[in-house]
Amino acid sequence: MFTVDTVVDTAVKNTKTVLAYVPNEDVRTSFETIVDAQADFAKTMYNTGLDLAKQTMENLTQFAAVNPAKK
Repeated sequence: MFTVDTVVDTAVKNTKTVLAYVPNEDVRTSFETIVDAQADFAKTMYNTGLDLAKQTMENLTQFAAVNPAKK
């Protein structure tokens, strides 16, 4: 099943496979650090957005239960 984690982790793995061909170890390590940081950021942003959407739906549901629509 595709999730954000599996997609991001696969992209990181593929990127690091390509970076293995960079001959300079310092440069390669720097790029790998950037890739890891970007992966963590992407996962955090997705999960934060998901949590905000869930909280918004809960708040709207509670509001609708207390304040029924007027006809």
